[in-house]
Amino acid sequence: MIGNRLAGFVLALTATSVLAPRSTHASVHACTATLVSGNGQTASLNGPLSQPLVIELLGGGVAPVANEPITWTIAGPSGATGQSVIPSSLRTGADGRIQATVALGSVAGTYQVSFSSGSGGTCVQEPTPWPTFSETANNAPTLHVAINGNLDSGQFEMRPSVITSKLSPYGVGSQSMLISLACVDNAGGSVGNCNIALDFAVKAGSGGHQHFTNRPQGTVVGGGACNVLAQHVQCNGLVSGQTTLAYVSDESSGTVVANGQASAGNSSGIFSLVINVGINGLALPTITGITIDTASNNHDDNNGRSSEALADALGTMQSSFLSRLSQSSCTPSEIFINAISLPEGGLFDYESGSEWNVPHVSHRFGRDADIRVLDLTRCQKRALVLAIKDAHLTTPVRGERPVDRDASHWHIRLP
Repeated sequence: MIGNRLAGFVLALTATSVLAPRSTHASVHACTATLVSGNGQTASLNGPLSQPLVIELLGGGVAPVANEPITWTIAGPSGATGQSVIPSSLRTGADGRIQATVALGSVAGTYQVSFSSGSGGTCVQEPTPWPTFSETANNAPTLHVAINGNLDSGQFEMRPSVITSKLSPYGVGSQSMLISLACVDNAGGSVGNCNIALDFAVKAGSGGHQHFTNRPQGTVVGGGACNVLAQHVQCNGLVSGQTTLAYVSDESSGTVVANGQASAGNSSGIFSLVINVGINGLALPTITGITIDTASNNHDDNNGRSSEALADALGTMQSSFLSRLSQSSCTPSEIFINAISLPEGGLFDYESGSEWNVPHVSHRFGRDADIRVLDLTRCQKRALVLAIKDAHLTTPVRGERPVDRDASHWHIRLP
């Protein structure tokens, strides 16, 4: 009898040991959350908050918690619909921060925005629960901004018309675009005493550029009641609710993105615009007997775009080159082009460590090209000089001309 009881006891212990859940404390840790910015805002019904909500997670109250999945939730007054939270990403960044854009709903009152560690997260809330954002929706009309007549957003093209490669100094005489901004209500009526803030930035990598540091950002010229600091514009107390800015492109290539906020009384709104700056009609030429070999240690093979006019002239040059080689009994040779222009033209960021400067400052419009001559014989070079003239091309750059005996390439230009 005693043996049976002991056996049952042992069996019970074994079952308990097998069924007991494993501790997961080793994979989680305590995290504190801070509301960095965005709390306590007011917006119109169904309107966006003017500022994003930003939180910061710290492990042990000291170290940023990176790559933590975050889930957002918004709760509004009874019957409210349309409220939303759109995170900028699904996880915290290296600084432990994450932000979200919020639109309030259809009922006036307080909206609570909360967040928690999502699936696969390692944070345990400390203290419990984490703080929440408290935002207010009121019955004031939603504020909009008309951008050159487009409501709240607009996409525009700045396409310099280039018929010559004669250049002004870099940064002088650059292309500009006027931007008209007007605060309006839901019915399209003007809203006076409006405040507008706007930030301009050139999108990294746009226009085919691959060097991201020290990129020219362009210049903004503010209208009345507007202060400009670098690419930030702040217009306060616009009596008419309207102003006109000018954006000036230093390099004539790339995508410019501008995000803004507007406020008037209890109304607020957000708006954005995109300006695509570039030279029209540039393409990679295909010419028998000419190889476009633009790859280098500092740039991928994307700087061989030519205007149609230059492509035609290169075709003429190649035909003449072959003819003159034959007439002179020279060994036939192919022509190698080292550089023309980037996909959208613009200032040619070529050499690492000297981005956005010379050389290649004239390779902005698809009308300049470099011919590799290092491997050509004297006979072939003489034939090429005559072929360049036959195509009505020039060699204007000192140190890169046929008369410069040590030149590794010749710079040719379509006048």
